[in-house]
Amino acid sequence: MASQNRYQELAIVLPLGGTILFIPPYLSIFSRAEFVFGIPVMHLYVFGAWLAGILLTALLSRRFIRIAAAADPGPPESRGKTAIDAGNPPD
Repeated sequence: MASQNRYQELAIVLPLGGTILFIPPYLSIFSRAEFVFGIPVMHLYVFGAWLAGILLTALLSRRFIRIAAAADPGPPESRGKTAIDAGNPPD
């Protein structure tokens, strides 16, 4: 249960941290006329931060799916089915 709370806190902090990376004071750090492999530093920063946010979100959602699967006691094929859907006649 402690790990679930930790991941819930990360789910709140991740978008906030991602938003902070795109506010003007941080963007102005990389707003200069320098290039890396012919690509402006500003573009590398924006797309790199964006990609990092996507990857971290994917990892976090994968953890939530594992936690939810561990908490669900039923077999996967019977989840969300009623007695009629599962082929069992009603009582």
